[in-house]
Amino acid sequence: MLRYLFTFTMLLAFNSNAQSYYSYSFSGAVSDFEQLESKMMNIEGVQSCKTRYKDEKQAGELIFQLKKYEKEYDEKGNFINPSPLINIKNLLFKEGLEPIELVEINN
Repeated sequence: MLRYLFTFTMLLAFNSNAQSYYSYSFSGAVSDFEQLESKMMNIEGVQSCKTRYKDEKQAGELIFQLKKYEKEYDEKGNFINPSPLINIKNLLFKEGLEPIELVEINN
């Protein structure tokens, strides 16, 4: 019984650390939130995404969940997959938004 309890506890701890939640604040005008969320979901490693936005301040926040990130290398040892966080920042720039602060949210 103790062995099962230990195994369950370890699985629970492993699963809770396998995904991370983040908040990325930004400034700028957003014309289509659904399109922004759709582009976020197309980034490899992003599991879910929500946006919050205040028109009067022209500022908002992306709240998203990432799967566990593992670096990948090609056969020559060159790094081939950038972090999803880099891709998200690049997306904000492409959309004409100014990234302000990235915060990891503790569960």
